[in-house]
Amino acid sequence: MRLRLLPSLLVILMGWGMNGVNANDNTISPITYDALNRIQTLLQEAQYSEAQQQLDTLIDKLNPGFGLALTYQLYGQYWLSQEQPDKAISVYQQALALAVFAPPQESAILTNVAQIQLSLGDSAAALNTLQEDIPRLLLMEREATRSGSSSRIVQAPALMTLATALQMQERFADSIPFLLQAIERTDSVQESWLRMLMVAYFKVNAYSQAALVLDRLIAMNPEREEYWQQQTSMYQLLERTDKALRTLELGYVGGYLHNAESVRMLVQLLIAEGIPDRAGRVLVEALQQGKLAEDEANWRLLAAAWQQSRDRRQAALALRFAVQYADDGVLLLRAAQLFAQDAHHADVLRVVDEAIEKGLVDDDQGRALMLAGNAAYELQQMNLSRRYFQRALRFANVAASAREWLNYIALLEG
Repeated sequence: MRLRLLPSLLVILMGWGMNGVNANDNTISPITYDALNRIQTLLQEAQYSEAQQQLDTLIDKLNPGFGLALTYQLYGQYWLSQEQPDKAISVYQQALALAVFAPPQESAILTNVAQIQLSLGDSAAALNTLQEDIPRLLLMEREATRSGSSSRIVQAPALMTLATALQMQERFADSIPFLLQAIERTDSVQESWLRMLMVAYFKVNAYSQAALVLDRLIAMNPEREEYWQQQTSMYQLLERTDKALRTLELGYVGGYLHNAESVRMLVQLLIAEGIPDRAGRVLVEALQQGKLAEDEANWRLLAAAWQQSRDRRQAALALRFAVQYADDGVLLLRAAQLFAQDAHHADVLRVVDEAIEKGLVDDDQGRALMLAGNAAYELQQMNLSRRYFQRALRFANVAASAREWLNYIALLEG
């Protein structure tokens, strides 16, 4: 991957005089200025061999000072164009070692060096480049401000580069002050900067602050569904399920929740917060729209929502859908129990037979037969009721009750 070149030399030279040769005054001669400009043009035109020759010639001619520092800096551009970042770092460090740059330019070059080191995966080197000089330059800036100067020495990218190096070293707490300063120093905050700040707050368990940053991220990019999920999780960590629910509701109503995980989280929160009817309607809509798969877990979740909202018939129907993905008839037995609670006796008989055919362990089969026997009795189908109770005699957990029912039916038929 081609590394980014530094800004044009003409931009670098802005603010410096061109008359005289005193390096301590950060000035260069017109001859040196013209030579550097020619080399810059050669680099822009990709005439790299000629540019290198002229750079070497200029370095041999110049004494230590500002002109030589600028030449080294331009040589850094050359090495970056040749995709040799290690050599670029070396010449930038040579430029810095001359100690002739004004503080803002020193900060910019340090940042470029650190960014190259980060691009090479060497966060320790990047941190070593910045961790002493950036705080020093910030202190210099504060002292200048107290003296009445409003010039800014350290720009936001420098602070973000230092914060990135710290985070790559898992020093999240140390990165936070630099992130905050970087964000404060720019008129257009990048989304990635706020994500870094949110992660740092999360890593140090500052969940309230992380939630505030997520508010900004959601406002900046509501289409990014993970922000809604992360905000919800943050409020759950803060034990504010009301805010967690409100977050997901806003995301759902706004049409920003598409992943199954988000919808399930919303449904579960609605159930937990005592709004199961809304949970059921959201879940049905998600199933119809294909946002959720029609599998056992989602049908069981729907059954739980309807059951808590006391719509037992809908809960039983959801369980009947769920059972097609199950290996036995336990869910059908639960559906039969729900039908029985609402006195839907014909449904009980149908579902019990399906549950037994699907497969039940002995104890559950005994309970299912007793349920069916009661349902047949309520329908005044005595012969059918008797047959269910007779079958239930084979199961120890219900045999006594089955015998009592058979005696009772015999007594009624006298």
